[in-house]
Amino acid sequence: MKGIKNFIAKLPGIRGFLRKWRNMLAEINALKKESAGLKKQITVLKKKNADFSGKVKQLNAEKKIMNTELTKADRQMKKLREDAAKGCLMADLARLQELQFERKTERMFWKADPSLEQSGELKHMEEIRFLEEKRPLVSIIRLDQNGKWNQDAETTESEYLLFVNKDTEITDGWLDELLIAMREADRPGAIGAKLVYPEIPAGMANEEKSYMLQHTGIGFKDVIREKAHFIQPYNMKNGQPDSDLNMELQERIAVSKNAMLIKKTVFDEIGGFDDRYIGEYADVDLCLRLYQAGYKNYYCPKALVYSDGVEDRVEDIKEKKRRCTHDLMVFKGKWQRYLAKQLFNDKISQSHMFTEQKLTIAFAVSDAKTGTDAEEYYHALFFGAALEALGCKVKILSRTAKKDWYNVGVDTDILVLVCPDYDIEAVYNCKNDLIRILWQQKDNTVCLKLEMEAGQDKVADMDCRFDLDYDLYDLSCMNEKTPAEKKEYLAEQKAYVIKNHIYEDTAHGFVQMISGCFDVPVCSDEIDICGAMPDDESKKYWGDQHFAVGMKKEFEKLGYKANVLPRDRWYDQSRAGYVIVLRGKNPYYRPMGDNRKYIMWNISHPDDVTIDEYNSYDYVFFASQKMHDELASKLHVPSGVAQQCVDDSAMVYEEGHDKQYELLFVGNSRHVFRPILKDLIPTEHKLTVYGRHWEKFPVQDYVVSDYMDNSKVGQAYHDAKILLNDHWDDMRENGIISNRIFDALAVGAFIISDDIPEIHELFGDNVVTYHGREDLKEKIDYYLKHEEERDAKAKAGQKIALNGHTFRDRVAVMVKVIREMPL
Repeated sequence: MKGIKNFIAKLPGIRGFLRKWRNMLAEINALKKESAGLKKQITVLKKKNADFSGKVKQLNAEKKIMNTELTKADRQMKKLREDAAKGCLMADLARLQELQFERKTERMFWKADPSLEQSGELKHMEEIRFLEEKRPLVSIIRLDQNGKWNQDAETTESEYLLFVNKDTEITDGWLDELLIAMREADRPGAIGAKLVYPEIPAGMANEEKSYMLQHTGIGFKDVIREKAHFIQPYNMKNGQPDSDLNMELQERIAVSKNAMLIKKTVFDEIGGFDDRYIGEYADVDLCLRLYQAGYKNYYCPKALVYSDGVEDRVEDIKEKKRRCTHDLMVFKGKWQRYLAKQLFNDKISQSHMFTEQKLTIAFAVSDAKTGTDAEEYYHALFFGAALEALGCKVKILSRTAKKDWYNVGVDTDILVLVCPDYDIEAVYNCKNDLIRILWQQKDNTVCLKLEMEAGQDKVADMDCRFDLDYDLYDLSCMNEKTPAEKKEYLAEQKAYVIKNHIYEDTAHGFVQMISGCFDVPVCSDEIDICGAMPDDESKKYWGDQHFAVGMKKEFEKLGYKANVLPRDRWYDQSRAGYVIVLRGKNPYYRPMGDNRKYIMWNISHPDDVTIDEYNSYDYVFFASQKMHDELASKLHVPSGVAQQCVDDSAMVYEEGHDKQYELLFVGNSRHVFRPILKDLIPTEHKLTVYGRHWEKFPVQDYVVSDYMDNSKVGQAYHDAKILLNDHWDDMRENGIISNRIFDALAVGAFIISDDIPEIHELFGDNVVTYHGREDLKEKIDYYLKHEEERDAKAKAGQKIALNGHTFRDRVAVMVKVIREMPL
């Protein structure tokens, strides 16, 4: 009985164990079923893998067949190209005769040069001339890097000139189509062919562009080059597949010279290529001059030519960069101001002749997060929607965004300052002619006021007013929504703005307001002073900056408005009727179509200036009588003499200071061991040097600072027992007295300088000069011991410098020239 009771007591545990056992059996059965399903899937995957392997084998077999066919096609193409000369010639000639051109044709075609076959060089062109013709129809000029394109054009008697790059591979009928287009086009200037990249070997530049389009005309876009805004010409559709079915002749502003046809009479009329270009932009420059002269340039898609697009094959990287930079500066000088206006007007009219870019408007707001309570964001968002409906591109710049809201972007044309805290002076990565719109809001009325710099002057006489529509959004409603709902809600509201034409009239008024802002009239009482200094903090190291500021002060005393422009701002829009270029390190290229008056003051680097450059100005001031005597008779423009001088308002000093400097030199190295320091060092005397870039020379041990503020220079000169001076070689040879001598004498400094005759002609013996190392040492030793003689010469020289050699005196002469040169 006891055993039965124990058994009964254990029954619940046995039942639990049996339940667990049954559950485990069920799980095992489920796993078996899942395993069976996985086995079936594995079987299916194995079958698919087998099918895939079969397809791979099939594709590899097809690839081998295709490679074989391509090899055959390449051989056939090579043979066709070898036979192209005769075949193309006959086909072209027959078609030309059908069109009844007045004269038979002088033809050029690609002909293999046996000496180059093994090297894989491109084929040369040879000339075929029909004996019965008296004058050829077309002459083809190869665009080698020899700069003789104009000479080659002058020597031909052809009616048409065809410029082609030396790598060009022609196709059947290519020249026919260009000639047909020339006959059918309205006032044709230049006609360019469709350029396509050939097969480009792996590892070569543009290898990814094989058989892609290279050129369908030339457009323009805003970029940053050489750390400054530049309107860059570019090949339209470059790198895109040739999928356009439109084969009609299409007008373009410019076309590539790599395959370009032009009438010789038209080419001669506009003066041919500008030979100041080394390689780049010469064709664009030519086409722009054609356009300005009333001709139209065209892209001919029926004329197909293959070209790898490499024009400058110079291997030296530094030389290539020098050429590119030179051509960029020539093109920028001639066309930047003109193109800035044309691109802006093109975007307003949406004609897309000059550019494919849209008018881009950026709104600066404090916060652009979805669901923000910043009302300004919604104002910008919905007004921007109305502008987008007109074809504009709209950007929102937010203080809270990851991207710096002062990084405006060079594509931005207009910046609307909705947030009052936005610092317009902090913007960067933008075009120089950025238009600024001030968003002035009172209650629900907004006034958009235009501000645009024009030679540092601000235009603020145009505005656009409208009332805000507060029914467009409900901020309390926005706060109740999730982020996804807020985003959807804003999209619906933007669509509502467009559908119901809300702000449409205002958007039109806005575009109308800005449409004429590049039509800036010139003023006869405003002057731009252009110096070679950069547009950054380093300009303080440049004498050109201080020179320009000294001139500005004197012009403004006489009632003129004067703008000091660093080299990166030379070609901005400007009201100034007169431009004075301080010709130093960098040449200034006169803008095309500009009716302002230009004056050069050649203050340095005289050997770099050509007669043609002098003649591009309306008046030239030479910095020495010697230069004037030698060059004036060779110029076609009037000239005069304006020696360097002193800004006596900046060169200031106080008497009574100790002579703290025994020997003082203030000047930069320009990476040259300056002559007077080379003749002096080492020295037993205490030498103090201020200036930059002395690290490579033993002068570095004497340098106390790389910069001295211009306001302190006068006192330092005065406090030196002996101030040292020398001249750059080209300035010495051309008789240009250093402005350091004028500055130092104006504050009563005693100077020892290298010798040039002009110093004695102007200052007598009041500036001591030396010849050679020993002579310099002897004179330093002597004058350090004879203070009275030093003071006497310094005072006499000071009187001469301040009596006729200040910026006040030079500006007076320039004003007289300006008044005799009306706009």
